[in-house]
Amino acid sequence: ADHQGQQEAGARGGHRRALKSLQFFCHWRTMGGRFWLAALLLARSASAFSFTTRVATAADFPELTKLKAQGRFLTRLLVDALDSDEYSEEARASTAKSLTELLCGPNARGEETALVACREDDGSIVGACDVKVRGPAGTELPARLHLRNLIVAEPARRRGVGTALARAAAAHARAEGVGCVCLEVDSDNDAARNLYAGLGFDGESLFRPLALVKYGTVGWNRHLLRADVAGLVGAT
Repeated sequence: ADHQGQQEAGARGGHRRALKSLQFFCHWRTMGGRFWLAALLLARSASAFSFTTRVATAADFPELTKLKAQGRFLTRLLVDALDSDEYSEEARASTAKSLTELLCGPNARGEETALVACREDDGSIVGACDVKVRGPAGTELPARLHLRNLIVAEPARRRGVGTALARAAAAHARAEGVGCVCLEVDSDNDAARNLYAGLGFDGESLFRPLALVKYGTVGWNRHLLRADVAGLVGAT
């Protein structure tokens, strides 16, 4: 009887071990399936989002205006008003014209060049920046390409659009015959500063006594960043 009891206990133990092994196998299969499904969805998402950079044209200005307006609180409110039925069609058309003049006027007049990032599937603009060649300033700034107003549409952020636009600016600088790209950024904007630092930009605060002498400008909570075109990561 003792021997039979030991056999039954051993059998029950074997069954428990087999059951645990089966549960572990099923759990592994489930987790593995979830992993591969997530990897597949991520790969499809990455492949579905592809874009190119180019110089903006006048035909881009209406869409470009709406994107640029997202970077300012007041202009964002005005853009939202364009889609509201509370205002007459005439009022909305006048507002749209004023916004385009405010945000894209320098581009239309040839004072600045707008670079845009456009999706390849539908051509929509997902990012933009303005660039302009400026002459030497202060004792340490040579002729350079000044970059400003870099903005990326919220759904397209963290997908390399900002990096691509910075590299496009470097390529534009080279085409214009200048070897330096400069920009200003808020000192407390860590995300932007990290982005530019990763591309090879370096600089210092403009809130310093010697900034006016060195760079010809001063500014509270502003950093001046600079990079040589040859040294910009990925510049072509």
